[in-house]
Amino acid sequence: MVHKDASGTVELIHAATKSGFSVIGGGHSAAVVQQLGMDLRLDHVSTGGEVCINFLAGEKLPGKEALKEAAARYRAH
Repeated sequence: MVHKDASGTVELIHAATKSGFSVIGGGHSAAVVQQLGMDLRLDHVSTGGEVCINFLAGEKLPGKEALKEAAARYRAH
């Protein structure tokens, strides 16, 4: 059951399902999407809100960069 205080989030999710491309970011928003059973109606659902925004903004992601560096070190051996 979605909490009554989440009505704004619910409205935004409904609006996102009607757009041409939709991305939802953040653990609480992702939980509401799942509770509503709308995850298949959205293009991407991310539990990482800030990371999702950083990715969409084109910023480097520390975790992704660490994996790239580890892969390069592995290949060098």
